[in-house]
Amino acid sequence: MSEAPVPTVSEVVVEPFSDVHLVGRTVIATLRHATTVGGTIYDADGQVLKTYEGQLPQVLTFDVPEGCKAFTLEVGGQRFTRTLIEAPPDEAHAGDHDDDATVLEKPSKRHDHQ
Repeated sequence: MSEAPVPTVSEVVVEPFSDVHLVGRTVIATLRHATTVGGTIYDADGQVLKTYEGQLPQVLTFDVPEGCKAFTLEVGGQRFTRTLIEAPPDEAHAGDHDDDATVLEKPSKRHDHQ
């Protein structure tokens, strides 16, 4: 049985991310589909954060600057912007954000009790 072909950039869906997390200042974004081309990640001010040559990996990992409110993935001439929002202080409201926004997760503080 042959393997399924890798989608070309024209087959990338409108929302390329299946999962995006931000822990501290590091974004971990999983793509829905592998691509056969590279891409570039920009911050909200248009500054290049990371460039992927050749082809995008299934999982993108990159750091955003302090206060960054969004990032954009450019691949094959298409741009996909993802908004980053602060997590609500009350966990009960965790579902009250836009589906196209990524909630910032605060890094857990480690408490060593001796």
